[in-house]
Amino acid sequence: MSNHPLKIKHNNFKLVRQEVQERAITLSNHGNQLDIGIPDPKLNFVQRAKQNIVRTKNVQEIDSYWDSMLTIAAIMLSLFYVGFMIFFVVDYYNVISDTFPLFYSQATKSWQMYDKESIPLFIIVTGGILGIIIRLNHITYSFDKRLSKMINVSLIIMNLLGVIAFTEIFSLLLIY
Repeated sequence: MSNHPLKIKHNNFKLVRQEVQERAITLSNHGNQLDIGIPDPKLNFVQRAKQNIVRTKNVQEIDSYWDSMLTIAAIMLSLFYVGFMIFFVVDYYNVISDTFPLFYSQATKSWQMYDKESIPLFIIVTGGILGIIIRLNHITYSFDKRLSKMINVSLIIMNLLGVIAFTEIFSLLLIY
């Protein structure tokens, strides 16, 4: 029981107490902050070298994520898709009627009517979902690069189909 590593011996406690009291006396004598022994990174060559290695490692991690053309294409197409929707909605918002049919209900055998104020909400939700997918893809890249590439391919396909679908639906809204 006396060899237990967590048990503090009375002598060790006295040494710690004595050191704290000495530092408090030094603090009161000099009026400076309490010195806790952390080296200044500007003065310590080894500490600067360690920080440079960590920064280089982080930059390399980000660079390897951006090295893939699939990643660049997926992010650029996502931005293009959201920008494409914003462009058309801003240009033709006044032309669209106040309500428009979007879904056909088999139960009532009629079209569900929606207000045109829901179109900007659709763009915000779509942009948010794409942003979340891109962020999760970046997190996934650190432990599974093949899965990240497959997510990028699916994002590219989804964005291309999204542009086509938005163009078709928006052209129907303009005709209606």
